[in-house]
Amino acid sequence: HRHEQELPHYSSDLQGLEQVVEQRLHNTRNFFDNITDPNELHETIGGQQFREIALNHVPSDCEKALDLGTGAGLLLPDLIKRVSKVIAVDSSKTMLNMAKNVVDDGLNHCDFRLGDLSHLPVADREVDCVIACMVLHHISTPQNCLREAYRVLKKDGTLVIVDLFRHQDDSLREKMADLWFGFLPDEIANWLKYEKFSIEHSQVLGNP
Repeated sequence: HRHEQELPHYSSDLQGLEQVVEQRLHNTRNFFDNITDPNELHETIGGQQFREIALNHVPSDCEKALDLGTGAGLLLPDLIKRVSKVIAVDSSKTMLNMAKNVVDDGLNHCDFRLGDLSHLPVADREVDCVIACMVLHHISTPQNCLREAYRVLKKDGTLVIVDLFRHQDDSLREKMADLWFGFLPDEIANWLKYEKFSIEHSQVLGNP
């Protein structure tokens, strides 16, 4: 009661914050649902380079991989050359349909699933590797997504994260529907350690 008296607007402030978050999530979903050209995604900020980095960290003995937030499926053609089976999850039906077109010849290698990245439509310990390539900054609660990644990974499985370093380019909020201004390495490391991951390798590229 003391806190309510000291902060009389606390409840209304929280409600306002929730509305802002919900609006941003709505805007993000609309952004991805209205994409018509896969090349609109990430190419302006080096998407191909990011995908190559992610692919290079997929273990050679990986049989089943999860492409987290597959988007337009731009990672899939190269990924299915490396692994026997890929589960591609995205929260946008538009993106999943686009991804299916990208891997037209390899559909039998891909299992496309529509679902929330914080509540993955994937069974416990179903995959050998989870790839989160340029996806965490689009998610309101990245740590929940990492917790789900841990759940679906087999024992000694691998999580590969490629994402933006913390920046101040506010235009990306509008152009790319970003919810986060990237991340600091310690920020992600602390989330991973809290979710019981052990960090085998991390690297910052470029000049943050």
